[in-house]
Amino acid sequence: MNRITQRVPNEGGVRQLGPSFHSDIPADVEKVVSPHEVDDSSYFSEGKAWGTWGTKPGKWPGETANWIPWVERVEKRFGDVWRRLGIYDAIKLSTITIPCDRPLLVAAMCFWSSQTNSLELQFGALSLTLIDKAAIIGLPPHGQVVDIVFAKGKFDIDLGGELRDRSKGTPTVANYNTWIEVFNSGLVRKSPDSDGSPKEKEESQQETMEVTPVEHAAFLAFWICKFLVCTTSKKVNVEYYKLVEALASKEVQESDQPLALGPFVLAHLYRCLHHCVTKGVNPNWPGPLWIFQLWLQTYFPAFRQPGIALAADTTLGQ
Repeated sequence: MNRITQRVPNEGGVRQLGPSFHSDIPADVEKVVSPHEVDDSSYFSEGKAWGTWGTKPGKWPGETANWIPWVERVEKRFGDVWRRLGIYDAIKLSTITIPCDRPLLVAAMCFWSSQTNSLELQFGALSLTLIDKAAIIGLPPHGQVVDIVFAKGKFDIDLGGELRDRSKGTPTVANYNTWIEVFNSGLVRKSPDSDGSPKEKEESQQETMEVTPVEHAAFLAFWICKFLVCTTSKKVNVEYYKLVEALASKEVQESDQPLALGPFVLAHLYRCLHHCVTKGVNPNWPGPLWIFQLWLQTYFPAFRQPGIALAADTTLGQ
């Protein structure tokens, strides 16, 4: 038996993460593992992608220029809509930088079973649930089901067509920076004969440019792809256009039931953790691992990171 360890930079040592076996799991350990249907793939050191943990997972949401000002601008018109849809807290949470705790994530994956979608711990199974989602980031646990039906729906907004028209070309996807440049009407476009300083012009334009339903839909598409789905491509992918067009439609916004984004996001997280555990403990899969980390730090306060400023009017900050 070996110990799975990770070197701690600048601390001159290693941090133990858990046991690792070169061959079959010993019989005395098997007695404990078998009844809980533990996915034992993470217990073997061979074929593990430990080198991928040298930096934060590639799909971990990083900072994007102009995102926070865009949130503040769109909120002025659509903040009440976000509250009715049950997405206000999750959107506001996207403006906070959450450092990636790599040792905590990889240690947790050593105890994650993809068969039961739960941590198999000494006191029993523990898993992130829809109620946890609602309590931690505010996403609705119930409502209209998000499924393939949306692919056949027809809504007032056509994001693909809008992207082609605005970019004067034929792209149907765009990376995050390009997406903001194309759809954020509040961005300053400098011109040689513009009067006033760039800052004065930006403040004026941010106040006077109206946020249209199309811009709102584009905003939601960016938010879903970067923060909820955490796409591999780091782009706003076309397969989420219909979901966003529905979310931005009057039909859904005026409905008694919001879209059930809680199950939608939880499914993506479960699938991400399944791939991570069964594919060499490699974290570079699409999925909101940052939500998994927040959940771990909620249930295990000793692992919480200091210095994260949570807004008082969001779910986690209350």
